[in-house]
Amino acid sequence: MKRNIVFFFIMLTITTKLFAQQGTSVSKSVFISKIPKPKAPANLIVTNITFTDAEGNNNNRLDADEKTKIFFTLKNIGKGDAFSCKMSLNELMGIKGIVFQPQQDLGNLKSGDYLNISVPIEGTMQLETGTARFKANITEGNSFNADPFEIVVNTQKFLNPQLAIVDYLFTSEEVGKVKTGQIVNLKLVVQNKGQGKAFDVNVNIKNPVNVFPADKMEFTFKALSPNENQIINYEFFTNKQYSGFEIPIEVSIIENYKKYGVNQTLKVSLDQTLLKTQKVEIVSNPINETVISDVSLLSDVDKNIPINVVENENRYALVIGNENYSRYQTGLNSESNVEYANNDARIFAEYCEKTLGVPIENITLLTDAIGSKMKSEIEKIRKIAQYSNGKAEIIFYFAGHGFPDEITKEAFIMPVDISGTNVTDGVKLSDLYESLTSNPSQRVTVFLDACFSGGGRNQGLLASRGVKVKPKENSITGNLVIYTASSGDQTSLPYKDKQHGMFTYFLLKKIQESKGDITYKELNEYIKNKVQLNSVIINSKDQNPDILISPIIFDKWEKWKLK
Repeated sequence: MKRNIVFFFIMLTITTKLFAQQGTSVSKSVFISKIPKPKAPANLIVTNITFTDAEGNNNNRLDADEKTKIFFTLKNIGKGDAFSCKMSLNELMGIKGIVFQPQQDLGNLKSGDYLNISVPIEGTMQLETGTARFKANITEGNSFNADPFEIVVNTQKFLNPQLAIVDYLFTSEEVGKVKTGQIVNLKLVVQNKGQGKAFDVNVNIKNPVNVFPADKMEFTFKALSPNENQIINYEFFTNKQYSGFEIPIEVSIIENYKKYGVNQTLKVSLDQTLLKTQKVEIVSNPINETVISDVSLLSDVDKNIPINVVENENRYALVIGNENYSRYQTGLNSESNVEYANNDARIFAEYCEKTLGVPIENITLLTDAIGSKMKSEIEKIRKIAQYSNGKAEIIFYFAGHGFPDEITKEAFIMPVDISGTNVTDGVKLSDLYESLTSNPSQRVTVFLDACFSGGGRNQGLLASRGVKVKPKENSITGNLVIYTASSGDQTSLPYKDKQHGMFTYFLLKKIQESKGDITYKELNEYIKNKVQLNSVIINSKDQNPDILISPIIFDKWEKWKLK
């Protein structure tokens, strides 16, 4: 009896487990068949398929390290509801470096309703260049599936930016040596020389001890496209405790990847002569197939000045650039100044020293010269010729205002402190020529980047009167050749892109190209042709350079060499 009872309980336990297992199986079957049977057919269609650059660069391309999206609208235009809709997405071409969600549950969609669906697509740093084909399949629980669709998108591998300091220039408010306590301006150009866009560009500047910023030391730019550049102006000064021979300014540039920037130390010597600070505008040329162009704060003739190691101890140069007339004369505005005249003179003096063989101690450079200083230096060079026993070679250069006497029509070159109403207090050209040739010399060469009609590069000293006078032609003697920037009542004009007078730019350009090994005739023909043409193209005005030759050298001046 006992054995039968035990057997009964064993069988009961087994039967209970079997029924429990059958119950579980039934429960699973009920869950799987949860999708309602359709009462009417659903009809799913896909419309408004678009691809969008999530970062807004609008190039309709998936780039490396970029997040984009595919958008589309799913509509149910059938009479029945759609149940348990799902989307699967595949990339058919096997492009590496693409990240997306391959499956997405879309849920149910009632008859007449629609869903706007967004699918994130990300290009990683490992993305390959190619053409990606995305195929989307949308299924419905009762197999009322939508027609599949494809979207084709070009992909671009990672193109890195490359930030560089492509040019820099130390300047000051006054031309001269760097001095302690004086504000110095560092103008530098940051350019993206890579093929990729740089984001979150940060420029930090660090000074040595006893050097202080006059303004901010950090500069930020949201982005720099390939070939794009930004000009930074940083001002600083030293105190009296600074004891170094040069001032090193550390510049650090970083971008969002923190690997395509640059660290560079820019130095200026305390003995270095600085340019006056001038406004420089540089326009880059970003295009789809980006060409990286050179960017410079200086004109092409201000750099790469040819070096001539041979000096001529008998060669002397007096170089004058008069630009800032408004600083010395009340009632004149800045438009009465002669734009770039100081730069004209400074660079011409460098060519005299480096290319034309004039010893540096034989060069006198004056910028913004007053009348008494100009006249004393002209007298000094006259005496140099007097005591050189006929061996001296004299170069005279002037950039600035010229002006005529309305009564005598005599031409004058104007110091910065002499107004057009007191023209006779200036330097009369005929007196200048007489001083330069009053003593025997090998040759005297004069370059005048000025006009003598009452006009000027921007406007004349008395532009409001509208005076235009054709100056009297002077008779000249001695071994004298004079190159003039314009003729008659014309105006001598600037070449703004080059930061020089039109005449001076092409004068320097030819010296640079020829390294000074050029005849006076060749130089004259080059300047005349280039200035005449470019003045019309750039300034829309006639400017005809001229040359005056003393009668006694008519038969030999053409073969003279500049160097």
